[in-house]
Amino acid sequence: GGGKAKAATRPIRGADRIARFLLGIASKTPDARPEWMELNGRRGVLLWEGDVLASATILEPFGPKTLGAMYTIRNPEKLVRLARIRSQS
Repeated sequence: GGGKAKAATRPIRGADRIARFLLGIASKTPDARPEWMELNGRRGVLLWEGDVLASATILEPFGPKTLGAMYTIRNPEKLVRLARIRSQS
């Protein structure tokens, strides 16, 4: 989050830990709305909290049915341009 938003401070590894982390976030933001889209040529998801873009996540596959990595941006200053582009479409 660059000190501007709450974010994991270290990489989270392992399917169980990642699932628990994501479920914890979801339980704290019941009004969150995902929007699936392509980000930088990869499958990604924007997470909206009301009208505010809270995060952008790029999903990197490891295989045909396996997720290798997730890269998330939560810094609001970095999300401004993307939010503006999405609101114009």
